[in-house]
Amino acid sequence: MACPGWCWVSHEPPRRGAGVGAEGRTANCRVSLGDHPGRTGAARFAIVRSKTYDEASATADTLLSAGITSLEISLTTPFALEAVTTLSRELGDDAVIGAGTVLDAASARMAVDAGARFLVSPSLDASVISAGHRYGVPVFAGVSTPTEIVRGLELGADALKLFPAAGHHPPGSATSARPCRRRRWCRPAG
Repeated sequence: MACPGWCWVSHEPPRRGAGVGAEGRTANCRVSLGDHPGRTGAARFAIVRSKTYDEASATADTLLSAGITSLEISLTTPFALEAVTTLSRELGDDAVIGAGTVLDAASARMAVDAGARFLVSPSLDASVISAGHRYGVPVFAGVSTPTEIVRGLELGADALKLFPAAGHHPPGSATSARPCRRRRWCRPAG
């Protein structure tokens, strides 16, 4: 499986980690998700992408049992919004549930309405960033070029994900990341 990308996360150092299996991947970084009870302001998160709602639910349960309490539920998963709603309702403040593969403002709004506490997009879409911020939810936007990196920062993306990572070197040395040398980057496992 190809690595999904690199993320820039403000004020947090890269963290090495390991994948957790085919259905869910633990991100190799710490993502600032604001004030969360019992946390130091950062959390490890995992991506849940499955072929069925039941698989996604089982994967989420496994990850939560392993102590990973920040989950990104990919909107490519059937009934993903229902999974976000169920997990958010059942776990409350014990976990941070977000939505991934958010492609437009309508999906962003539906994810927030379902209870998502962060949004991840594989692309740089101003309407997704705007929608997330309108409802007080951090947005992690996908970028691939120096122009997109700068534009993402201008739009106020809370984090930038260099996507796809397969064609990029670590951002500290990557040509495309040079506009943001002082930024810290991390890479989700895949």
